Amino acid sequence: MNILRQWLSSLALRNKLLLLLFLPMLMLMTLSVNLLHEEYDDYQKLEGIALGNDFFVLTGSLLNSLQKERGLSAGFLASLG
Repeated sequence: MNILRQWLSSLALRNKLLLLLFLPMLMLMTLSVNLLHEEYDDYQKLEGIALGNDFFVLTGSLLNSLQKERGLSAGFLASLG
């Protein structure tokens, strides 16, 4: 602890002020990077959900078309066509 005190006392006032500003800025940058990382993860999850949603919409349309075709085929066979 004594070495740290000696080192700080040997610093010029300008350097002491820079040191006081550097530590909070470093913490702020660390927290910002962490927040950006979390937001990017959320974005990727939402993008995956949107892709899955598109897949289910297309699958639903395909099933609807198949059911229509099945109904038309059943009508044709029922009419002894």
